[in-house]
Amino acid sequence: MEPMREIWHRIRSLGRRDALERRLDEEIRFHIDQQTAKNEGAGMTREDARRRAVLAFGGLERAKEGVRDEFRPALLEDFGRDLRYGVRVLGRAPGFATVAILTLAVGLGAATAVFSVVDGVLLRPLPYPDADRIVRLYQIGSEGNRMNASEPNFEDWKSGTRSFQAMAQVAPASVPVSTGGEQMMTFGAYVSREFFQVLQTRPRLGRGFLDSERHVGAAPVVIVSHGFWQERLGGESDLDRMIVQISGAAHQVVGVMAAGIDYPIGADFWVPREQSPPQRSRTAHNFAVIGRLADGVALPAAQAELSALSRLLKDRYGDDTWMVDAVAIPLREQLTASARPALLLLLAAAALLLAIACLNVSNLQLARASTRERELAVRLAIGADRSRVTRQLLAETLVLSIAAGAAGIGVAFAGVRALLALQPSNLPRIDDVAVDARILAFALSVAMATGAVLAVVTALRATRHDIRGTLGDGPRAVAGARGMRARQVLVIGQVALTIILLTGAGLLARSFVLLLAVDPGFRTEGALILDLTWPYSADPAVQARRASTQEELIARVGALAGVQGVGLVNNFPIGPG
Repeated sequence: MEPMREIWHRIRSLGRRDALERRLDEEIRFHIDQQTAKNEGAGMTREDARRRAVLAFGGLERAKEGVRDEFRPALLEDFGRDLRYGVRVLGRAPGFATVAILTLAVGLGAATAVFSVVDGVLLRPLPYPDADRIVRLYQIGSEGNRMNASEPNFEDWKSGTRSFQAMAQVAPASVPVSTGGEQMMTFGAYVSREFFQVLQTRPRLGRGFLDSERHVGAAPVVIVSHGFWQERLGGESDLDRMIVQISGAAHQVVGVMAAGIDYPIGADFWVPREQSPPQRSRTAHNFAVIGRLADGVALPAAQAELSALSRLLKDRYGDDTWMVDAVAIPLREQLTASARPALLLLLAAAALLLAIACLNVSNLQLARASTRERELAVRLAIGADRSRVTRQLLAETLVLSIAAGAAGIGVAFAGVRALLALQPSNLPRIDDVAVDARILAFALSVAMATGAVLAVVTALRATRHDIRGTLGDGPRAVAGARGMRARQVLVIGQVALTIILLTGAGLLARSFVLLLAVDPGFRTEGALILDLTWPYSADPAVQARRASTQEELIARVGALAGVQGVGLVNNFPIGPG
């Protein structure tokens, strides 16, 4: 307890240290001057009298430290009494305390919950070494649109640039996967040679892909995510016994990635891209491309080199490629780009809600302070200075803020838990969202800052009265009028912020209603969708059989009673892809 008392006192006395030291120096100087005068009266010279006085007093710094040591416990005891008194005062007004704590708890809880989401999605770095040097590469079309890359363009980027330490292509896919039981659609990726080098990560169990496994016809192998390994494979450590059926083909599990490694977001497995036939068309934009900047190379320099090469490729291949330029953007920015505006808007709304809660509680405190004007005036009249009364009000508000902060943390935990249970598919990096020590520090900091603001506002108002007017009968109406004006200003601010918040919510609701009313260009009444996924095969005979099966499926479904039409489409209208 003593070290904690010392730390607390040092923090509390930062703003008062100079004044305390000046008072201490003046006191020591007074005693030495008095002793010097006595020595001179005894017949000593001025110089000897001064020297003897200093020697008699002892070491100056040791004396100062002794006084400081005696003074510190007194300060701590005063503040401890203030805290205990603050608890008693709030206990005598349970209605006010309950309303104030719940109001602040809702504001603090909402702000903390939203900040935890913003932190996990937007602020927290990706779980890779030097993640800020990983970039996502896009082809740029003639209309300025971003596109995935074709395989030939990727190969030219890789061989024709020096700004990247490593570069890899990624083909995300949702395919049927079985681990011995029922097949489940599972999301994974087919990745090229330098994929794990770009991320600078390796399996925590097992090994990576061998060069002998990176060609068409090689034995099928797969690396799985930590979550897949635990949930679908039982966490078995003997990888030699693990076989996973992917798109109907048996794959030997050779590695398990560490927890949190799941690029593309949500990937549960990775298969060597080179085991599938190459795609030679420059207009087949089937691959996401990621790269790691070389040491000493800044993003603008890499962008300039990539752009120059891409324009050269356009000049060389003309209409054989739809790429007119290229762009490289930080991977984290690309992953969170779609969620950033909504999250920042939500954070602003939570901040407004917290401000409204603070104004509400401040108004309550001012109203309550008006009932304590006589009590505070009596304290001032019997000798308490205004700083002492301010410290008392600060202690009361601190008790209120700590209680509200604890309740707000509970609200934040509940909100984040509900969000994780919903698992929104359009929110990236949802697994990184958590209320951890950093979020708790944020919540406590906001609670303390809120309490300090409320204490200052209340103290300025409560200690500004004329003591005689408050204890007398005449000018109390004037003081009451001043208090009423202060509360009116707070109410106006509260209403203004509420109108801003409600206006924003109304505009969002209106936009949502208009979005639902958009005519998609086709009728959706009575329409049903069947998602048909085939395992990949480059065999022409297999492709011909599948085409025949699709034609038969259309014919048989079209013959069902009540069916007016059947069709197949590669990418569903207004859907992903």
